[in-house]
Amino acid sequence: MILRTAGAALVVSAIAVLATGVDAVAEACPSIARDSTRVLEQPRDLDRPVRLEVRLAASGPIDLSACRAVPRDSVGIVGEMPAVTVRIHRHDAHDIAISAGAPCDTVLLTNDASGGWIFDDDGGGNLDPALLVERPLEGAHDIWLGGYDAPGCDAVLTVELLPRGPGG
Repeated sequence: MILRTAGAALVVSAIAVLATGVDAVAEACPSIARDSTRVLEQPRDLDRPVRLEVRLAASGPIDLSACRAVPRDSVGIVGEMPAVTVRIHRHDAHDIAISAGAPCDTVLLTNDASGGWIFDDDGGGNLDPALLVERPLEGAHDIWLGGYDAPGCDAVLTVELLPRGPGG
């Protein structure tokens, strides 16, 4: 449940800390409460591919190995907020291809429309991550780019919506 007022969120957070103990305070995870300021919308013309490239620092304050919400094999450091949010309106029209290029070892983390997490470290080869989300669920898909370790580096995150063609 997400509450929109700051006061109510503070009360809910305080209750959650009291209910779960001190460990909840120490655990830092990427925030799924808000979308990125960079949003890629699925186009109305479903036959058209869409590409977004973002230059950003592949680093941040969140240590994925300390977050129990993400997949167990997740390692690296990411920002609190997602780098890009992709909005899907028809799940059978596009796949989401995500990749990064950087002079350092980088990692990708996504949170899909159902709340599930997907992590990749070197799927693109050359210490670069890559993911293909086939038939993504309708809704928001948040994407984080981070460094495998500190201090990270400057990187290019590429997100593409690839048409599935007739029959999806």
